[in-house]
Amino acid sequence: MFSEAKASFDRARSAFKFHGVHRTGKPNVGTRTPSTSNEEEIQGPPRPRPILARFLSRMDCDLVWFKRKELLKSARFPTVFIDKDLSPESAKDRAKLRAAFRKAKQLNIAKVLLRDKSLIINSSKYSVDTLPEYLLPSEQSTTPE
Repeated sequence: MFSEAKASFDRARSAFKFHGVHRTGKPNVGTRTPSTSNEEEIQGPPRPRPILARFLSRMDCDLVWFKRKELLKSARFPTVFIDKDLSPESAKDRAKLRAAFRKAKQLNIAKVLLRDKSLIINSSKYSVDTLPEYLLPSEQSTTPE
């Protein structure tokens, strides 16, 4: 069954038609700052810049979206990440939901899903505005000067 799906995807990808494809951001250099606490730089190959692709067909877009995890399993594209291009407001909301998702995972909540504009926890659906208190980021107290 997997080989049939892969074969149909391979046939379809040769026929994808795009409205426009371009790179975003500035070209990267060969060093990058690590996410760890030490301040030394990591030497390595430059990361490719993000690519923004607009499909002519919604069916092509949906096919790529649903097959995106297969790219991670491939030897050729193990570091490829496909995500939707969101408006700034939607990206901000999505970041809040991702933070709540991570916090739920830290609290060892078993059934946590992030779908579109919703966080689903044990069959209860939450939006950005209705997140439970225990999943909201803890405010760091600041001392007045």
